[in-house]
Parts: sequence; C-alpha cells; structure tokens
Amino acid sequence: MGAAYTRKRLPAELVFAEECERIDEAYQREKQIQGWSRKKREALIARNLDSLPGLSVKRRPRGSSSGFDTRTP
Repeated sequence: MGAAYTRKRLPAELVFAEECERIDEAYQREKQIQGWSRKKREALIARNLDSLPGLSVKRRPRGSSSGFDTRTP
C-alpha cells in the first residue's frame, strides 16, 4: 500500500533493504542515505561498498565563505 506519495507512483520495486535494531536508528539511517548523491545510492544498491567513501561530497562548513566578496569598497 505505502504512503500517499508512493501509492500514486505504483508499481514500486524494492531495491535495497537494511535491518536496524531500533526504529530511531532506522530513521536516522534513512535520512543519512536520502542525503547522499544519486551515484552513492546506486553504489549502495549494487553493494559496491568499497566505492562509497570516494563518492562522498565534500561540503563547506556552515558560515564559510560563499566565494563572493562581501567587503564594502
């Protein structure tokens, strides 16, 4: 059945599943994977676990420069 979003897009195919001991761990893992790039998720689905670290996106820490000069002339 699924949620309303999924129900509108049926049929759906399960391509990856992972078990967790606790629901909060499962939720945290789901959010982690949702934040990954498409290529990294595809590597996970293919069980190509060795390539996962190389597919990580390096992000600038919050508050770092955006590349624009904000100084006044």
